[in-house]
Amino acid sequence: MKILVRTIGVFVTLTMALSIVSTSHAQTQPREEEFVYATTFFDGLAYSSAMTPPDVDTIYMIADVQNILAPRRTMIYYWPITNRYLADWDLLNEIVEGELEVYQGDELFTSIPLQDYVIQYDGNNPLETLTIGLGEEALSLRADFEEKFDAYRQALFDYYDAEQQYRAELDSILANNEPGTVDPADLPARPEPLPDFSLQSTEPNKAYPINLPVGQYSLLMRDENGIPVANSRRNLVVYSLEQTGIAYSVVPQSRWTRPEDSVFPNGVIYAVPGSTLYLQPSRESLYNELYYTRMLDPQDQVAREDRTKWVLHDPYPNATLRVRGSDGSVQQFEPGAYFVQQLQGSGLGYEVIEFDPESMPRPSFEGFSLSLNPENPTYVVELIDENGQAIAGSQREIRILNTERGGQVYALGLLPLVVGAIVYVSRRRQVSAVDAHAAE
Repeated sequence: MKILVRTIGVFVTLTMALSIVSTSHAQTQPREEEFVYATTFFDGLAYSSAMTPPDVDTIYMIADVQNILAPRRTMIYYWPITNRYLADWDLLNEIVEGELEVYQGDELFTSIPLQDYVIQYDGNNPLETLTIGLGEEALSLRADFEEKFDAYRQALFDYYDAEQQYRAELDSILANNEPGTVDPADLPARPEPLPDFSLQSTEPNKAYPINLPVGQYSLLMRDENGIPVANSRRNLVVYSLEQTGIAYSVVPQSRWTRPEDSVFPNGVIYAVPGSTLYLQPSRESLYNELYYTRMLDPQDQVAREDRTKWVLHDPYPNATLRVRGSDGSVQQFEPGAYFVQQLQGSGLGYEVIEFDPESMPRPSFEGFSLSLNPENPTYVVELIDENGQAIAGSQREIRILNTERGGQVYALGLLPLVVGAIVYVSRRRQVSAVDAHAAE
């Protein structure tokens, strides 16, 4: 027993030591100074960023929108856990100054100088307010942002002061009067709270703005002396979306925490009889899977060029849902806000109810509520605009599953097993008969 305990102790000690060594080794991966391209690209909804290490020879960007390329010198290291190269920007993050040359074939297509840029958008409506300023405009946008933020901060201080004064006056009135004797008209007006400051802005940064039509290009960075920078050659694929449409996030009332996405135009949504679905429409775009995926992650090794990918964007606003039943009925629904309420008592559960702003903090989700009648085996839903015109790509068919025929489905599934068992028993009997005849 002592030997066993000692052996276990030695094993635990060795395991801890190896773990410490492994962790220490993982945390001290060798760094090497390299030339990389940091990209700030438009992904169809907002701007995102990625790093293209030296072993990746192609950069991908969406056509006819402003993108940003920032050639940098940094320290990179290989991270075996994720099987990719990472940049240690804290150790080195140096922009390479000069000019970025873009070639199409052997011809120089354009040469881009180093410029300041700023990205701004309103958080309440990012897609329609997204803007990117270059050069002097970038500095002007940033100055305007700081002026608005300072004004908002002062207004916030003024609101807090007014709130304190309001509470002090209210406490004084209540303290100097008997309960129930104060006329509500004599109470001070409470100051209105300020909405959140929704304008977002980056700091001014220097990089090379690039906006190109669809095509195959190559990049070359030249320093301030016109000398090509080592390891700066890259291929550049500029592509566009292939199709647009409307996606639906389908939220069943019975499992609202697990919505499913319907992304294919003219696709089918399946539902059980008598269920309630909440449909949340959003814009979507169809892209080449390889191009889009490697724009987001230049080191991806899974995406394929012969496949496409639907990408969901922002919610589709200001639309009405038209529903046609198989019985010929036509209904129209407006979007609503809903609140998920826990059921009282020892039993677990919840119910989805309409949102009441007076008694509820905020809606749990929003969407179109659709209660499915079992007598209608199919529905066709589509979004329509304010003129009653159907919105392209928004049509879906909803099919009600016939759960009463579940026994028949299982019976059909068991049929091959039953036939196989009969054949097996029959052949065993034939073999037994042959063996008995041979024994005689």
